[in-house]
Amino acid sequence: MPALIGVNEFVSETKDDINSPTTSSFVSRMAHCRQMVSTLEEEMMARIGCVCRVVTVVDTRGH
Repeated sequence: MPALIGVNEFVSETKDDINSPTTSSFVSRMAHCRQMVSTLEEEMMARIGCVCRVVTVVDTRGH
């Protein structure tokens, strides 16, 4: 998993880029941010799948 970028760091970089668009570094960080979101989404979906399987097992044993 890529290193996480904090919300404060993201907001700070965004503000810096808005204030000085000619020296913007935001674009170079976007790929990193997209990858991080994608990785987190994949992990979340895997966990949801696990929870669904557990619920199914509990339901079948309870009936």
